Amino acid sequence: MFTRRLILAYFFGSVASTPLLIWFNLPVVLAVLWAVAGFLFYIPSVIPNNRLFGPVITRFRTTRREVWLTIDDGPDPEDTPKILDLLSQYQVHATFFLIGKRAAQHPELVREILRQGHTLGNHTFTHPDASFWMAHPSRLRQEIDRCAEVLSAITSQVQQSGFRAPVGMVNLFVHPALRRNKLRLIGWSSRGFDAVWTDPEKIVNRIWQEILPGAIILFHEGNHPSGELPVNPRSLKLLLERLKSAGYVAVIPSLDQLVEK
Repeated sequence: MFTRRLILAYFFGSVASTPLLIWFNLPVVLAVLWAVAGFLFYIPSVIPNNRLFGPVITRFRTTRREVWLTIDDGPDPEDTPKILDLLSQYQVHATFFLIGKRAAQHPELVREILRQGHTLGNHTFTHPDASFWMAHPSRLRQEIDRCAEVLSAITSQVQQSGFRAPVGMVNLFVHPALRRNKLRLIGWSSRGFDAVWTDPEKIVNRIWQEILPGAIILFHEGNHPSGELPVNPRSLKLLLERLKSAGYVAVIPSLDQLVEK
């Protein structure tokens, strides 16, 4: 509702003021209008977890030392089996935000994730990280709908835990598309840039700066730098060990625990 009012206020304000301002200086008017439009609509779209266009879940309610481990960008034929083994070893559960195209290529991994008691989330069909934030409504719907359809076909209509945008960036058209699929936008409160960095110690130290009860951890799979062992399983093992030592457990919160702002 706030976003709609903002758009209407900008539109009618621009229309009402333009004739008067054009009389003074047309280039200045255009520059001001573009600057305001960028500030209102484009700049917020490139800020991860931005709430201007709708609610984002970045934590959950708990009185225990619990965190929600969420793993993006799979399934990955090299990382997913190793990650599942680690989660089993430490007896914790996670939510995998899967890319629809990769899920269609590796349906057996999707089913194995569920078989081991984890849950699934929608992470678009092709993961257009460079353009999702500025995509038009039909493109957004296609990315979200196609991923939802793939996961539903593989898992026989298992409910998806939510949606995470590539790089966490959304524009004002995303929330209407999510409502069509009865999905909520899931962000994070703790991340280690493990899709970019390759040092497990550095990754875990960064995650640990924001660990509190109810934190949502953003993790990835599929980071395979040339000439190095897979980064994510090594980082995850270190993270799980540190969580265990600090008395934390990774859980999947119920819907009524999610804090939506």
